[in-house]
Amino acid sequence: MFNPTVAAGDSTSDPDSLRNNVIAANGNSDTTNIFNLAAGTYTLTIGNTTGQENAAMEGDLDLTAAGKTYTFVGQGAGVTIISGNVLDRVFHAFSDVTVVFQNLTITAGLAQDDGSDGAAAGSTAALGGGILSTNATITLEGVTLTENVAQGGAGTTGTIGTAGGGSGGTGGAGQDAQGGGLHATMGTVTVLTSTVSGNQAVGGNGGTGGQGGAGDMSTAGGAGGAGGAAGAGGTAGGGGGSSGCGCALARGGPGSKKNAATVSGAAFFAIGLLLRGTRRRK
Repeated sequence: MFNPTVAAGDSTSDPDSLRNNVIAANGNSDTTNIFNLAAGTYTLTIGNTTGQENAAMEGDLDLTAAGKTYTFVGQGAGVTIISGNVLDRVFHAFSDVTVVFQNLTITAGLAQDDGSDGAAAGSTAALGGGILSTNATITLEGVTLTENVAQGGAGTTGTIGTAGGGSGGTGGAGQDAQGGGLHATMGTVTVLTSTVSGNQAVGGNGGTGGQGGAGDMSTAGGAGGAGGAAGAGGTAGGGGGSSGCGCALARGGPGSKKNAATVSGAAFFAIGLLLRGTRRRK
């Protein structure tokens, strides 16, 4: 049983910190680990330094030990708060892990990757702003899951067209974003008397199309490249114009825009899992 304190802050070495306790639970021999949380806000402050880290040393709180149950018991939603501090998602539950959240709030998570080890922000789809579950069993009871964001990275700018009227390259596609509050692949999610509100999944904007190549006195400038496709929930990239060379016909036309995609899974996004229970969703 663990009794982390708010005053201990976010630490890998302080035995009273929530992060230190999660690391200890991942490595101990106990099949059941209970975290008795105090009133107040447990704020994550240790960001990822070289991409996504999956041992709970940095970024989110990773629950990694297959076959274990982790139970986080707060003093009430809005009374006990676990904040991701817009550094990373708040929790990542791995395969065959059981997690129970009771009487607490999970907020201010920011997912910018898919949770894979070493993934750089914006380099993959953004999954699970508050909680990412990969074939885990999750229960939310008396929980508020709010103001978490999955934010997809923007696409790259298209290449500049070659001189003599070459067309600019198409902008890169933006990354998808799914499950601002919770993203689950396989496993089970049970939601009881909980509130899920104000979470967002924002796809990355498509990259701007590359500039068309400059023309000459007899050749028109190349057309600007098409804007990149938007990630789910993002905005299409704009087309590029050509670089000018002072010639009458050296101006490239604008690239076409792809259609923007629609928001996907702002609150919950689930693939192949059992979702059961009742929830208050705004």
